[in-house]
Amino acid sequence: MENLTVQVSRSTHGTLREMADRTGETMTEIVDQAVRDYRRRRFWAEYHAAYAAIQADPQAWAELQGEVESWDTTAADGPEDRPDAGEESAGQPVEG
Repeated sequence: MENLTVQVSRSTHGTLREMADRTGETMTEIVDQAVRDYRRRRFWAEYHAAYAAIQADPQAWAELQGEVESWDTTAADGPEDRPDAGEESAGQPVEG
């Protein structure tokens, strides 16, 4: 992996050094993990903000609820919902 230089403040560098010394990880590994964690937090923050915006719009919320309801009806179409899906037929192929 090619490493590039990133400028950080002196205090951040000191924190990275302390963390690296304490964990045995390299500063690069710590920065990589921090960026992944930050990206994940940003993703979920943006997701929750978008969801809140939909909830705040009555028309958009009603449309979403309608779509969710239509998908919920597909949840009951698995093999366990067959009339013959008792314990004796669990995992057995359906005879045609």
